[in-house]
Amino acid sequence: MGRRFCVRCGVEEDENTPIIDGLCPKHFVEERRIVSFPSKITIVVCPSCGSVLVGNDWLPTDGSIAKALEIYINKALVKRSSIYPGFTDVEVNVDKVVSDKAFYRVKGRYGKHVLEQDGTLLFEVKHKLCPICSSIRNESYEATVQIRSEGPPRYEVFRRIADRVTELKEFSNVVKIEESHDGVDLRVRDPSSARLIASVLKKEFSAHVKQTWKDYGYLGGKKHGKLTISARVPGLLPGDVVVFDEDLYTVVGLSRKGIIFLRRLSDGRMLSVKRDELWSKGFQVLTGKDYAIVEGRLLNYEGGKAVVQAVDSGNIYYVSSPKILDLGSRVKILIYKGIPYLLI
Repeated sequence: MGRRFCVRCGVEEDENTPIIDGLCPKHFVEERRIVSFPSKITIVVCPSCGSVLVGNDWLPTDGSIAKALEIYINKALVKRSSIYPGFTDVEVNVDKVVSDKAFYRVKGRYGKHVLEQDGTLLFEVKHKLCPICSSIRNESYEATVQIRSEGPPRYEVFRRIADRVTELKEFSNVVKIEESHDGVDLRVRDPSSARLIASVLKKEFSAHVKQTWKDYGYLGGKKHGKLTISARVPGLLPGDVVVFDEDLYTVVGLSRKGIIFLRRLSDGRMLSVKRDELWSKGFQVLTGKDYAIVEGRLLNYEGGKAVVQAVDSGNIYYVSSPKILDLGSRVKILIYKGIPYLLI
């Protein structure tokens, strides 16, 4: 009886090359999955200690989302029903996390051979205090930090804020986290910790901060009240389109020093904006409903303007632009209030 071979490349099975379901290892990992996962998962993480909920158990982690995902995947998702028949010792390592996507590597044993396979998985994180932290933090609070964003709240914006705030030692005085449709409220044990958290939001996330104090009278001979701090962040991410100081810009980057780097669409000029200037001059974050994107080809430069023909419609646009692109280049045009801008 002849040896088995891969139906894709024809390689024959030998001591170092098993044939799995008619495929060699190389083509198996390209066309099959060692272990199958849902298209998106939701994990529950304690915002205080970082433990992750698996079934009815809270399992400790190193505090990172990557580790929480790794533990959850291996404990809850890697099971016999999800593993390809014939594989054993299957283990998943989460290499990195970007926004709401986890990049992982699976290792599995097929007979005496070990196969590896890379994959990505969409996820969502929900925060809930574990029973131990809940019992520790079941105390009264004297301050609230209300975190909101300009424009619709976005997961990535609040994810960045959460990653930073949980690094602070003052986070140990947060007794409760309340999520709502427009932001997050932090209930804080004492006003000084709340002010320090707000100062980080102002310095690193360009938050516009306001404080109000509600007097509740006297308790034990001392004036008693609760502090509310409103911290409104710009809610900007690289690639956003904003109107600032009556001009149109794209967001190039953000720094932890509260600096926003912008590129003006009318001439490609770079601009660094401090948080106070951003709020004092006013800004608006645009959405896809406010403008249109057209793909085109650069035909010529005339009178300081780029002549671009739309690929789909054939329409000609004259767009202010320095001569920085070669003729024939594929470009994108942003049209806002009837005015075309070249996306550089």
